[in-house]
Amino acid sequence: MQSPDDPVETVESGAHETDHLLEKDLDEVSYKSFDDSESSKLSIASNRSGLTYKKLSDGFFFWTATILQIAIVGIAMLISEIELVFEFTGTFGCATVTFLFPAVAYIKSLNTYGSNRQREKTETLLYLLLAWFFIAIFVAVLFLYFYLLFVRASGKFNEDASVVGANGTV
Repeated sequence: MQSPDDPVETVESGAHETDHLLEKDLDEVSYKSFDDSESSKLSIASNRSGLTYKKLSDGFFFWTATILQIAIVGIAMLISEIELVFEFTGTFGCATVTFLFPAVAYIKSLNTYGSNRQREKTETLLYLLLAWFFIAIFVAVLFLYFYLLFVRASGKFNEDASVVGANGTV
């Protein structure tokens, strides 16, 4: 027979493991239960509301939401070509997710959580340069998008000329 201090052998999917965890008496653990109304008001980590908009006054929230809704509907009525909206959101969204977010996250996490020892590594310097290169690519993509938009608006860009035949003719 095994004593309580000996590790417990368990068999899971054919593998033998040793459990070195001590068993806790359930009376020692205090669980605080929340009903639905309490859990919707409180965040897990604090006793304050986890929803930022609940900190705003009702009047401020109402007028901000109303002005934003009017602006969205107004812009939607003024834009005659939906292609422009899709081009902008596609360009900005893809460039942001692909280049800007990873670069900013790396730089922010390195500054917040990185130790001096990590910052002094050559590998970290290369990753930092790569992060700044990603930010430069993000700026370049947006610049090229707006450049193309202005060239189209000026009439200098002929979309038919972009398709060239095998013999070089249009």
